[in-house]
Amino acid sequence: MRQYTFVTEWTFETEIEQVWELLCNAGFSEGWEGLSMRQSAKGMNKDGSGDEYEAVVKTKLPYTLSFTSTVTRKLKPHVLEITVSGELEGRGVCNLSQNGNFTHIRYLWEVDTTKRWMRWLAPVLKPAFVWNHDKVMHDGARTVSRLLGARMVPNL
Repeated sequence: MRQYTFVTEWTFETEIEQVWELLCNAGFSEGWEGLSMRQSAKGMNKDGSGDEYEAVVKTKLPYTLSFTSTVTRKLKPHVLEITVSGELEGRGVCNLSQNGNFTHIRYLWEVDTTKRWMRWLAPVLKPAFVWNHDKVMHDGARTVSRLLGARMVPNL
C-alpha cells in the first residue's frame, strides 16, 4: 500500500477529445505554476505508451519533487496511466468521461516519496503534504481550464 493516495476530480465544459489531446501533450504544463515537464524519451508504441517525461514540481511549501513519468497505458480518449520513479514512486491513473457537453477527469495518484526527511516527518507533516498537493492540483485545474478555453464547473 502506498503512503499517499490522492483523488482529484475536475469537470470542464468541453469535449473529451480536447481534454485528451491536451493531457497527452507535455506542453500542458506550460503556465502550471510550479510544474516543469518535458518529454525525455519516446516509447516504441504508436499510442504513446512507453513515452517518458521528466517532471519537477516546485511546491507551495519550501521543497521540490523530481520524478520520471512513464506512460504504461493509453485507451484513447478515456484512460491515461503512468508509473513514476525518482523522488516520488508509484502510479497515476487519469480517467476521462463525457456527460453531455461536459468532460469529467478523475485522477488517482498513489505514491510514496523517497526523500528521507519527508518519510521521516510524514507522521507529523502528512496534513501539510496533503494540503500542498491540493494547492498544486488547484493551480493545474486553472491552467487546464485556461488552455482549453473551457469553463470549469462543479463536479456533476
